[in-house]
Amino acid sequence: MKKIARTFLFTLISVYLTTLWNTGFNISTNLENLIYISVVLTIVFLIIQPILKLIIFPINFMTMGILGAILNFILFYFVFNTFLGVNISGINLFGIYFSPLINLIIVVLSISFINNLLDKFL
Repeated sequence: MKKIARTFLFTLISVYLTTLWNTGFNISTNLENLIYISVVLTIVFLIIQPILKLIIFPINFMTMGILGAILNFILFYFVFNTFLGVNISGINLFGIYFSPLINLIIVVLSISFINNLLDKFL
């Protein structure tokens, strides 16, 4: 139960922090949407992702972990596309325009990084 609560809280914080700095990643201002997305991402992190990683382990081993990163990206893509309150558009960072697909990769990396950082230090 403690792990579920920690994962939910860390996911909530990491999604919120990502929406603050990334102008191309918008969640409607409703707090319910943020909580709902965090609940779904927690379920994905704790149930679906470990099962899929176990299934793709042989191929992931041969590709030296690249398939695991692709799996993470695909899971985030499906979660964010199922919600009407989530909008991922292009972003302009340091004068360089990134397409919505590249911005989704940036969002996935940001949420994963913040989530892992919180998990290590708290």
